[in-house]
Amino acid sequence: MSKKGSKDRLLEEATNVFALYGYHGTTTRMIAKQAEVNISAITYYFGGKEGLYQAILENIVHRINEVIKDTIVESVLFLNNPTGTPEQAEELLFKYIRDFGVLLGSQSLSGDEVSVFMREYAEPTPVFDTLYQGLITPVYKMYTDLIARAAGLAADSEEAALCTFPFLAQLFVFKIRKNTVTRHLKWKDYGKSEIEKITDMVIKHMKAVLGLYRAKQN
Repeated sequence: MSKKGSKDRLLEEATNVFALYGYHGTTTRMIAKQAEVNISAITYYFGGKEGLYQAILENIVHRINEVIKDTIVESVLFLNNPTGTPEQAEELLFKYIRDFGVLLGSQSLSGDEVSVFMREYAEPTPVFDTLYQGLITPVYKMYTDLIARAAGLAADSEEAALCTFPFLAQLFVFKIRKNTVTRHLKWKDYGKSEIEKITDMVIKHMKAVLGLYRAKQN
């Protein structure tokens, strides 16, 4: 078995084990057994369990950022333009929703990786900053600023920040609960049509929320 093969196998199988048992419930022995490698390979490639887990989080952050990078660039340009309209901010919010919808059906982020992401999100480990600084802070801050601009709220509005969490989290939940969702809705899988239905539903919810804030200001 090549060194590259062992490293890739560790990353893949460790993701599965961490998804099942969480960071604290996982041991290097469990990972090594699942990956069918010598336990010393974990230290050799990653310095230990923490380093391996951090490498998995870095992969997750990179893959998500690759999907949303174009929308991030557009959002930065828009937010730096004081003449940008609420309608333009709304369209960028919808683009983010569609971007994350792409992750539902793509192989760029597996169900196990989403589970690891959500576990880390809910129960931070010593390497939480990998996720927080690499993804949560920049994306959530930008999304919050877009909500504020679209809804006519102050840029530092706590309400805008609170709105950000459920709208982004629910798309990841659809990925984690894929088997339940497809079974309940009698879908064979997430194809293009099903993903459009999911993202359209989330966008409708976003439009309704923005409409309520705008109505208050009229």
